[in-house]
Amino acid sequence: MSTKKKPKEVSGWYARAKTAPDERKRIEEWYDKRVKLNYRTIPVEAPGKMILALGEIAQKKGMAGPRFSDFVEGILDEYLQRQGIDWRRQPE
Repeated sequence: MSTKKKPKEVSGWYARAKTAPDERKRIEEWYDKRVKLNYRTIPVEAPGKMILALGEIAQKKGMAGPRFSDFVEGILDEYLQRQGIDWRRQPE
């Protein structure tokens, strides 16, 4: 009995070097549009172990569940502030 393996999906982030230039341009334009239109969420990929570690910290702080996004956003906000970046400013 042979087992068929489902082809592994490789995200765009990891496969960027193998993406055709025109496709890469289209993807970059999509992200630029999202940023310029000030969308609240942009899909982001992170290693599962990293998300698990953040989830454990969020649970200890009582920020698990629906508040997890606020927890992660707070971490990113603190980092950007330390870098001197005012992300709340409207794009030019």
